[in-house]
Amino acid sequence: MDPQARLKSLSTADMVTGGALLLALIAAFFHWITVSVNAGVFSASGSESAFHDWGWLYLLAWLAGTAYWGLKVFAPDAEVLKSIPLPAWQALIGAGVLMLIGVLLDLTAIPSVPYGSSGIGLGWILGLIASLGVVVGGYLERHPEAAAALSARVSSMSSGMTSGSSTPAPAPSAPPTPPASEFTASPAPPEPVSGPEPESPEVADNGTADDDPVA
Repeated sequence: MDPQARLKSLSTADMVTGGALLLALIAAFFHWITVSVNAGVFSASGSESAFHDWGWLYLLAWLAGTAYWGLKVFAPDAEVLKSIPLPAWQALIGAGVLMLIGVLLDLTAIPSVPYGSSGIGLGWILGLIASLGVVVGGYLERHPEAAAALSARVSSMSSGMTSGSSTPAPAPSAPPTPPASEFTASPAPPEPVSGPEPESPEVADNGTADDDPVA
């Protein structure tokens, strides 16, 4: 299997360990210890990376852990790997613990500055996180069920974010119906029904009706 295909088929434990080892390498070049001096008109500042004092223990442990991880991923049938009397999870946790010891002991290298300040830098913090990450990778190597649960959790979170971003916006709701008026128009009165007109009495030709006869 070619290296690219092996990288695509990495287990969760291998991905965690590999990411932590990469972060550990990047952290080695950042500032681990920072010092600043301010004595009146004189002021100066400086910093140290991981290449000093107990930082060397960190680097040697990182080198051993990276070599083991590389053989485990890209050359699992190598004789050198088979000759190591430790299982993979113990070797990785051991490398991570040695890295962590180097990070913590490096705190003793912080000088005491009477006219200024000194402390840890970003590189020391990243180195601490990377060391813990290598230990976690070894733990996941020992407990595959925990690695499977972590992978399922990450997959569900990523799928939820993807589905949430692609959900269309809901359609606007219809405007509310205005309330009925309190006053309603009264119905129009019914039209009267017209009956037959009454007949008028007959009028004589002389213009009088029912005149008495002339005696």
